[in-house]
Amino acid sequence: MDDLIAFLRARLDDDEQLGEIHKPDCDARIPYEWEFVCRCGLPARRSGDIAAKREVIKFAAWLDQNRAGSEFMEGRAQSARHVLRLLALPYADHPDYREEWRPGDQSAAHS
Repeated sequence: MDDLIAFLRARLDDDEQLGEIHKPDCDARIPYEWEFVCRCGLPARRSGDIAAKREVIKFAAWLDQNRAGSEFMEGRAQSARHVLRLLALPYADHPDYREEWRPGDQSAAHS
């Protein structure tokens, strides 16, 4: 799971850098001092989305590190691994993505 966590953190770093670049022709851009500021909400939502995903990753890593010796915690860690795989799915076209991370059919395991 460490490799998946590292992959996701790197992709979020990439997304964060891209988040600083916004559509130059956004209708909600207004002049502010020496630059334009966008008021459409997209940059703030993107920043919030990245921050929330970082917290999910941090929690999943904690579950993974604290799962030993507890069936309850192992079940939670397994669910967290599935969530991380879902978070990685939008990056499946990235060259560092591993097919082993692709989520399988979880419905059979939970029915």
